[in-house]
Amino acid sequence: MKNKYDHDLNIQRRFIEAVWKIWETEGTEAVTTRKIAKLTGYNVSTIYLYFDNLDQIIFYASIHFLQEYAVDLPIKTHGIKDPALLYMKVCECFNQHAFRYPQAYHSIFINKFANEHNDMLERYCEIFPEEIPSNCLPFYPLIEADDLHARDHSLLLEVAKTGEISFEDVICLSIANTLLVKGMLLRYLVGIEPQKYEKAVETTTRMQARTLIGYGVRKEKLAMYL
Repeated sequence: MKNKYDHDLNIQRRFIEAVWKIWETEGTEAVTTRKIAKLTGYNVSTIYLYFDNLDQIIFYASIHFLQEYAVDLPIKTHGIKDPALLYMKVCECFNQHAFRYPQAYHSIFINKFANEHNDMLERYCEIFPEEIPSNCLPFYPLIEADDLHARDHSLLLEVAKTGEISFEDVICLSIANTLLVKGMLLRYLVGIEPQKYEKAVETTTRMQARTLIGYGVRKEKLAMYL
C-alpha cells in the first residue's frame, strides 16, 4: 500500500514539475493538460486520475512560490512588538511576494480553491517534502488560515487590544483590506492598470495603511507607508 502511495505522489510530482517547466519556457498562460501529458509521457486521461482539473494542478504548482514568502516573513517581522506596525509589515511582505508572482498568488488566495488551501498545502508537502525544513504548516507562518481575511482578522484583533481601533471595526477593516489587496492584484494581473512592480506594491501597501488610519491608528505611526 505504501509503495502505491509513494508511486502516486511521484506521478503527481511529475505533473506539477511539468507545469513549472511550461511556465519557465512559455509563460503562465500557456499551460494545458496536453502539454503536461506530452512532457511527462502520460495520457491526458491519467492526469485526471490525480487532479480534478487543470486549475487544481496550477494551484499545486503555485504553492511553490509561497516558499520565499514563508522564509522572508519571520525575517521582516522579527522584533516588531507594536501590533499595528506588525500588521503593516505583514501586509507589505505579502504584497512584495504577491505582485512578484501574481498568477501564483491569484491561484492560491483568490481562485475557487482558496478556501481549501490548507488541505492542499499539506498534500503538497507530502509531494515535495524537501521544500519543507520541518513541520509543514509552521513553515508557512501567518498563512495557515483558510483565507486572507482570517489572517488579517487575527492580526487586527491584537491591534484592537491596544485600543487604537475598536473590536467592532476589526471585521470591517479585515474585509476592506482583504478586498483591496485582492482587487489590486487582479487588476495588476490582467493589466487594467499597467504599472511597475515596485509601484504596485507601494500603492497597495499605502492604501492599506490609510485604511488602518481611517479606523483610528495614528497617522504618525504609519508615516513610513504614506
